[in-house]
Amino acid sequence: MRGHETRRRPLKMSPLMMTKAYLIWAHCQSRGWGQSFQSVADALGFPRQTVISIARGKGWIGRFRSETPNAIDVPLIGEDQEVSLEPQSAPRWA
Repeated sequence: MRGHETRRRPLKMSPLMMTKAYLIWAHCQSRGWGQSFQSVADALGFPRQTVISIARGKGWIGRFRSETPNAIDVPLIGEDQEVSLEPQSAPRWA
């Protein structure tokens, strides 16, 4: 016995899953990886669990935004276009 091997076997994916993996990759490459699994699933029309399974198999889990209960549907800083991130001038006192 050689001891404990930590190397994972490559994920076997069907052609359909490989196609979905490519679509997930292309979507996230063009729009950024900081999205939630649910937002990617909604954009591509896939079940959320499919996106999670593919991301886990491809090693992409850490690239997605956390989906903690408090973080779901919370916009990222600057995501709301009505908010200006420009420095504000200090008020002038008379």
